Amino acid sequence: MGKYDLKAGEFLYSVSIVIPVTDEEASLKSNVEQAVSLCGSGDIEEIIFVLWEKTTERCIEIIDSLIDEFPQVKFVKYTQKAPKIKGALYESLNIAKGTHTAHFTGDPDTSPEALARMIEASKQNPDAVVIASRWIEGGGFEGYGRFNKFCNFAFQQMLRVLYGADVHDYTYSFRIFPTESMKKITWEEEDFPVVLENTLKLKRLGYRFIEVPAVWRADKNVTSRNSFSLRASYLPVVFRVRFTGKNKLLK
Repeated sequence: MGKYDLKAGEFLYSVSIVIPVTDEEASLKSNVEQAVSLCGSGDIEEIIFVLWEKTTERCIEIIDSLIDEFPQVKFVKYTQKAPKIKGALYESLNIAKGTHTAHFTGDPDTSPEALARMIEASKQNPDAVVIASRWIEGGGFEGYGRFNKFCNFAFQQMLRVLYGADVHDYTYSFRIFPTESMKKITWEEEDFPVVLENTLKLKRLGYRFIEVPAVWRADKNVTSRNSFSLRASYLPVVFRVRFTGKNKLLK
C-alpha cells in the first residue's frame, strides 16, 4: 500500500495533510501551528492548502505567514480547477506525495491532538484507513445541538447495519488513508456527500478501519452548513454504494 525501502526493510511512512481553505481566518493559523508542533515535521511529507475562488485574502496571508514560520515543512498552495468538494479533494490527492493522505481543516471541528494520534495509528497500521470517531469513548460533540446529535446517531446506526458494526462514525470527514487506495476507486458525487461515498467504498472493498476518538467542536464564527437538504443528499449515496457490485466501485 505504500513505499518500502527494500534495503532497510522498513516502511517509509509519510503523510500529506490536505486542508481546503475558504474563510477559516479565526482558527487556521492555530490549527496548523498545533498540527506541526504535535505531529512532528518528520512524518509530514507536505501540507497542501487547497484554494478556490472564495478563499479570502486574509486566509492567503495567514498561509504565507505559516510558510515563513515553518521553513522545515513543505507547504503547497494549490488552486483547484474543478468545483466543489470533489474538486478540492480529488485534485489534491493527485498531487499528494505522501504514502498516506490526511483530510484536515482549518476549523475547530478537526483537532490537531487527534490528528497526531491518528498519524501514530496510521504509522502502526499502514494498510488501514484511520478515521476520527465522535461516538467512541473519548470522542464527542461540542456545540452540535441535541437534534443534530440525535440525527447523526440514528444515521450511524443505519450505516452500521448496512456496512458493519465495527465502525461507529462513518460520516466524520476527518481521516487518514493510504494515498493509492483513494486513487483506485470511482468518485461520483460532486459535493459534500463525496466524502461519505469514498469512505463507504473503501469499507465495501475490504479495507481495515481503525477509529481514534475525537471531539467535534462547532466553529462559532461561521454559519452551519448542516441543513436538512444536505442530510437528505447522503441517503441515495448510502444505498447506491451498498448495492453496487464491488468491481464497479473501482476505476
